[in-house]
Amino acid sequence: MSIVRLPWGKEQTLNIQLLPGWVYKGSITPTAVPAIPDLQAALLKALKNPVRHSPFENMDLSSKRIAVVVDDLSRPTPAAQIFPPVLAELQRAGARNENISVVISLGTHRPMTPAETNMRLGNIDMGGCLVVNHDCRDSSMLKEVGTSSGGTRVILNKHLCEADLAVMIGTIEPHLLAGFGGGLKNIVPGCAGLATIASTHLRVEASRRFDCAGKGSGECLTRRDIEEAAKLLSTDYFIVNTVLNPDGTAAGVFCGHPGEAFREGCALAAAIYGSPVSDKADILLINSHPMDTDLRQGTKCLANALAAARSDALLVAFLRCRHGIGDMAVPEKYLSLDETRLLAGRLGTEDFVAEREKSTGAPMDLDEKYMQQFLCEIARRHRVLVYAPDLPPDTGERLGYFELFSDMRKLMKRAEGLKPQGSVLSSPMGGICYPVLK
Repeated sequence: MSIVRLPWGKEQTLNIQLLPGWVYKGSITPTAVPAIPDLQAALLKALKNPVRHSPFENMDLSSKRIAVVVDDLSRPTPAAQIFPPVLAELQRAGARNENISVVISLGTHRPMTPAETNMRLGNIDMGGCLVVNHDCRDSSMLKEVGTSSGGTRVILNKHLCEADLAVMIGTIEPHLLAGFGGGLKNIVPGCAGLATIASTHLRVEASRRFDCAGKGSGECLTRRDIEEAAKLLSTDYFIVNTVLNPDGTAAGVFCGHPGEAFREGCALAAAIYGSPVSDKADILLINSHPMDTDLRQGTKCLANALAAARSDALLVAFLRCRHGIGDMAVPEKYLSLDETRLLAGRLGTEDFVAEREKSTGAPMDLDEKYMQQFLCEIARRHRVLVYAPDLPPDTGERLGYFELFSDMRKLMKRAEGLKPQGSVLSSPMGGICYPVLK
């Protein structure tokens, strides 16, 4: 193959002409499964037959306080189709609206507007239900419930702490930090205080933190810490999680126990998004699709592909970034890419970022420190070229972690200078797909 085609947004395609010395070995691609023909019917069946948990109809909820946790617009969950039937089933089991709190699981993300919330919840009448955006920085909304064995102070939304039953609506999909999203991740970090979020995002060493896509809690220390932290709360947890095909159609819906039902969903997500590859490659052509919104979301594709990269592999990333940088902080220039790679290699990622923070005299917030460590760890391991014409042209120079291009010919000329020969793997849907070595 001499041309690799990558999706570019919803309608366009990038055609990448391979260099003469590059030997194409295949692609890291998802495997779609038949979509559920009727999501509503499948959801009701799963609610009435949950995995290792009593169905709502067998629970007397008339005097119970209930928190329904719904993920935000950054996640692809078809919440508008799921929340109304879940609410109806709770009400049929005796739940009273005045005892129901709907908590939007935001983590550190911006609050959703009333219009966005109504749309997310299906535009239904919820008279008497309390609907709140979680705020990780609002101490009046938070309560400390204990400390995990790893030393994480567990601070959670007070509506969860006061609930007898917490129902979590989300989607199980590969996640670079937690193995898979969904499950108890809606609680921690989704409904946690800032100190708890910081600990779960930064406690594990960077060298073991960012290439966890597709891993279970046995291999993924961050996932283990998340689950232990969430379980310090005595609330009865019940998940309602979908697994989606690459085109967004529902492939499965999993309800019940937050461990057992979640693991069943992970198995399906792994079958769809875990792509077998026979060997690691010298060059990876990694596309951000479908995480095409901004720089923060787009760079996730780099971590997802790491398992297929040889130790000196060149990573060539194609980041759509429809909204440019988005809300990601891009500091003033610190060091060049070569200086960054050299010093980060000597100091390690955490110490390098700490030195960078010290040099500016301005403390980094959690999001900035997390992203700095993430990009630094990728750059420490591999040289990275990025094609992202919608980013400001000085973004790469200011960050110092990758070389940025808006001209495809210049990008490929630079790639040829760095890797004139080698094996190539492409990842057309790198934002959500990850390699599994045979």
